[in-house]
This record gives sequence, C-alpha cells and structure tokens, in this order.
Amino acid sequence: MKRKNCLFISAFFLLFAAGCASTVKITSVAERTKDGELLLKWEVSPDQEGSINIYSSQTDGDISSFTPVKTSNISDQVTVINPSSPDIREFYILKTTSAYSGIVADRIIEMGNIKNFRDLGGYFTRSDQQMKWGKIFRSGDLSSATLYDQERIRRLNIKTIIDFRSEKTAGKYPILVHPNIRKISLPIIPMDTEKINE
Repeated sequence: MKRKNCLFISAFFLLFAAGCASTVKITSVAERTKDGELLLKWEVSPDQEGSINIYSSQTDGDISSFTPVKTSNISDQVTVINPSSPDIREFYILKTTSAYSGIVADRIIEMGNIKNFRDLGGYFTRSDQQMKWGKIFRSGDLSSATLYDQERIRRLNIKTIIDFRSEKTAGKYPILVHPNIRKISLPIIPMDTEKINE
C-alpha cells in the first residue's frame, strides 16, 4: 500500500512540475484595415487573465527603441492602433507579466500599382528564431510599377531583385525600378504566360 501511495505521489509531482514548467507563448499578427488603422491580434497560450502591453518602434533592430503605446486585456485578443504616419513602417512587441511576443508588423507593403507586395520577415524557424523584417520581400508584377512604387522600393533599401519569370516574359514586360538595383534573371518555369494559360 505504501509503495502505491509513493508511486501516486511521485506521478502527481511529476505532472504538477511539468505543468508549472510550461512556458507562456504569445502568437500575434498585424493587419492594416481599409481605413489605414492597424489591427493587432494575439493569442496567449496557455490561457490567462490580465493585461497585455503593446510597444512600438520604427525599427526592429534595437529592442531598447520600443516605447509603450497601449495596454489591453489579454482576453480582448485584438486592438486597433492608429499608426503615426501611413508612410512610416512601425513594428510592435506585445508583453504580458510572463512573456514577450516576437516582433510583429503589417506584412503588406502598400504600393500604387504593384499587387501583393509583402515582407517575408517575422516568421519563426523550427529552432524558434525569428527572421529579421525588411530583408526579403515578394511581389506581383514589377513591370507595372509607378514612380511612387519605384521610390517606395528604393526606400525599402532593396539591393537585388530576382526575377523568376521566363526570358520571353521578362523581355516583353521589363521590371521598372531604380537603375542602381541589381536584377537577376532566374526563370523557374520555362513557360511564358500564354503557355501557362493554355
């Protein structure tokens, strides 16, 4: 009987210790609304009560540059932020009493005529490291770039564009960007648009 009680107490202690050792994780995302406001959404796991503090910075390179913006309830799971300027990109960190989120930003970069221009930063690797923001972007057709779009691309400090289109398509629809930006042609599908449509 004593042995069964000892085993039960040991098992209970191990389960209790494992439960206490679980880490709190904040998963968050930022999305721009049609009105230009920013929706910050989050989930805290495991569930808990309390406040979540939101910090903002114009760079993701220096954690000390983040300043307090807003406090919400964890259970709200969403809040609206009014960015300081539509042309200035802002980054956010969310914090509870026991955890920090990764750095989050609106992934979509608004352009005048280029569709689906997105920052591929901010994703987490398998080893739980976060990719740096503002280093790798993807976009739709750059041949339709307006002067405004070209200036935005330059201000994002993009140094190289890799063009995955066929040589025929690239020749017919040249990329319109600042001449100092290097262009590399790397066709991944040897088919042009007509062939794909066919």
